[in-house]
Amino acid sequence: MELRQYIQILWHWLWLIITVAILSGFITLILSTRMPPTYEASTTLIVNQGRPTRDIPSLEALQVRSQVTRTFIELLYQRPIVEETIARLQLSLDAEAFIKKVQIGLLGKSDLIVLTVKDENPYMAANIANEMVRVFSEKEASLIANPYAFNQPSLHVVEAALPPVKPEKPKPLQYSLLATFAGGILAVFIVLVVEYFDRTIRTRADVTRLTALPILAEITQISGTQPSRKLVTHYDANSVIAEKYRMIRARLEAVATSRPVRTILVTSSSPREGKSTVAANLAIALAQTGLRVVLVDADLRRPMQHKLFGIPNTRGLTTVLEEQNEAMIESYLLPGDIDNVHVLPSGPQIANPSWIFASQRLTTLLAKLHAVADVIVLDSPSLLSVTDTQLLLFMCDATVLVVEANKTLADDVQKAHDYITQSPAYPLGVVLNRVTSAQNDDYYCYTTHGWRGFLRGIKQWLSTLRKHPRTSIPDHAQIMRESREHSQQLQELP
Repeated sequence: MELRQYIQILWHWLWLIITVAILSGFITLILSTRMPPTYEASTTLIVNQGRPTRDIPSLEALQVRSQVTRTFIELLYQRPIVEETIARLQLSLDAEAFIKKVQIGLLGKSDLIVLTVKDENPYMAANIANEMVRVFSEKEASLIANPYAFNQPSLHVVEAALPPVKPEKPKPLQYSLLATFAGGILAVFIVLVVEYFDRTIRTRADVTRLTALPILAEITQISGTQPSRKLVTHYDANSVIAEKYRMIRARLEAVATSRPVRTILVTSSSPREGKSTVAANLAIALAQTGLRVVLVDADLRRPMQHKLFGIPNTRGLTTVLEEQNEAMIESYLLPGDIDNVHVLPSGPQIANPSWIFASQRLTTLLAKLHAVADVIVLDSPSLLSVTDTQLLLFMCDATVLVVEANKTLADDVQKAHDYITQSPAYPLGVVLNRVTSAQNDDYYCYTTHGWRGFLRGIKQWLSTLRKHPRTSIPDHAQIMRESREHSQQLQELP
């Protein structure tokens, strides 16, 4: 991915990154405040290397001095010193646990030894540090057998350990800031990994990269629980979504000027991507121009058109073909409540739907429908589920592929595209369905009256700033200009 795509991904998931970072810092702050405090007490020591001299020490002498200092550090860790200190202070610790409390090292590059003790009691930490030095001084003769007592090195206290006033840890604020930063980095890493391995279609750029087909429209999720409310081009003709379907219609009209487009197949790669809703609204949008439109529900396994239009499904495509009554096709068409739109429902389900599409009867039926309709819109099954749609592709003039955003896999879209391009039907383009409001460019609304409309407008405006910080809010005229420009591009296609 390009740098711009990484930035867009991070901007899209910025809310999650900030949330994880804040939660990490808050949880760490709570936990650190409940941790028992730990105090550190330190005593500074120096090793007496023998009688001082005015001569400049040689390299060998310096090395010997360094070795002596490191030897004393190791001697302080020895069991006799540790056990005697535990006994004198009456500590309920074993030698191993005691050593974990003690840290001995050099102060920078000097010969000074710093003995640090950590304990939950500040006074106990100071007592342990000072007592270890006293015990070592008493047992020094037995630990170091040196016949030259005059030159024998010994430890001298430079600064005794005092009980600390403030605990060394926990440091709630510091821990919280570090956890916030670490949580944000972890969230960024997880987001990038998930996005990298995510094979779902999210934006129009994903569709264009996979299929090279034009994007006819980006449709947002249609609200409403009743199936009939999905017909937004009829019940909410002034909505943004209805305008999107009219844009699809305009692009279809542009293609029709250079090639016949009388039979349109609406399909998808997988079930439940919203192709039936797209087919129904597209049929209504075409009928609003005065065309006679017949909508055929050819999805015999998952029929949906009779639910959308509120019509019975007792007779339909299966009955007319089984009864071989193509001559009386008009008696099977149901008008519904929308002008210029007639629906041929799927009819009762049959055991083997594939024989209908493989027979010559369907071709004859389509020819009869052309006598009573200007345009036929076929709601077909999904391409990759059954072979029905692959047979229908050879009976249609053009196809519309519906892709559900954030759900459809890229591999499925690629396979569906291959089936469409290998058929004689002209690929009109792709409808990216159920995109989120932030993915879509719908930043205006015709029906924004009252305080609810005001709040809705504020929400859309904030979504615009979060998702498209440099994109201006388009108006109705801009969308129509884009539609006309795209129509001209389609006319230039061979």
